Amino acid sequence: MHRRRFLNLSLLTFSIGSLGACASSSPNKKLFMGYTQSELDDAYNQDVWAHPGFERTIQSYGDISERVKRKYAFKTFSYGGKASEVLDVFAPDDAIAAPIHVFIHGGAWRSLSKDTSSGPAPVFVTRGGIYIALNFDNIPATTLAGMVEQCRSALLWVYRNAEKIGGDRNRITLSGHSSGAHLAGVMLTTEWSRYGVPNKLIQGAVLISGMCDLEAPMLSFRANYLKLTPTETYAFSPIHFVSKISCPVFVVWGQHESPEFKRQSITFAQALRSAGRLQGSLELAGIDHLEAALELNDPKSVVANIALRQMDLDSSLAADDFQSKS
Repeated sequence: MHRRRFLNLSLLTFSIGSLGACASSSPNKKLFMGYTQSELDDAYNQDVWAHPGFERTIQSYGDISERVKRKYAFKTFSYGGKASEVLDVFAPDDAIAAPIHVFIHGGAWRSLSKDTSSGPAPVFVTRGGIYIALNFDNIPATTLAGMVEQCRSALLWVYRNAEKIGGDRNRITLSGHSSGAHLAGVMLTTEWSRYGVPNKLIQGAVLISGMCDLEAPMLSFRANYLKLTPTETYAFSPIHFVSKISCPVFVVWGQHESPEFKRQSITFAQALRSAGRLQGSLELAGIDHLEAALELNDPKSVVANIALRQMDLDSSLAADDFQSKS
């Protein structure tokens, strides 16, 4: 009932919004992999697939972050010249050469911030690690290209200032959710040597319900705000540059994701396996796209334990608990 209700709303909303991407298409024309325009729009619309009460799930990101910030000390640093170019660093009081985990938030490239991303901090800080929540501009304040450069600048700052925050520049790991996982994929495929740092700047990554190929999103309603050129669509699709990835990557997605978000994760996992970079992949039982972001907050979850294991920190799960499916 819930999905049908939102399906009807999404069709009404995006039948107008999609005109810019495919104005001349008939409603039943197959646009991509057998999808009609409305079906493809729905496949990239989380409202259609999320569990009832999904608004509360999104609200919980900020609520949990506020509680964490009241309990755990953190410092905010600038990595660039704009007010938005900041990051929050959560570190143990006695941190010296501690491993560093950086999280890139999702939000369809249009919403959320570091202030909704503090939830995972206790998982890492209580085990001797440093947790960093990145902030950057969202569309329309910037473009996707601008977001990519801000994330790169932030990671370069973390590498160059690791000692200042009590961390080890040679032990930086990464995660991201949804559009943040897409941005994390772009970070993984970046040629860091062009910026005067080692290509293996990132030592491990967990990608949660992300996208590896922007071809399909650019045929959906999302093209109307992404506004990418064909060259940018290719350049910001990590699937084309898997050979540049130099660290192990774990890919996870929710059982109740849309078929397109499942396909994106599975496709990237298969490409990573072929390149010898797949640490593992997993479908999270009973979880939808928006709930998947909360898995990193739970020290008992597989997602959190994978991230901890990549940092050589205490993991409560045995190796046999990491059941791979891809």
